[in-house]
Amino acid sequence: MLDDAFNPISRDGAGTIEVALWLQKAFRTLVSYNNKEMNKEAVAHANLAYRYAEETLILPEELEALKEAHKFTTTE
Repeated sequence: MLDDAFNPISRDGAGTIEVALWLQKAFRTLVSYNNKEMNKEAVAHANLAYRYAEETLILPEELEALKEAHKFTTTE
């Protein structure tokens, strides 16, 4: 389910900081449900979205904002 919902957005929206940040917030919300399987999948998708955006974004301040959002998402 997460693959179908998030992978295309992660890939196609990677160059837009607002999309990249929104995705990290969405994955953070999924992690907050404290379901072991959901956490695993949400973190994996957060990592994938981060990697796509990291390769696409060019402004250092956007990359820093993404890094902070990703760190917050994956350290629960």
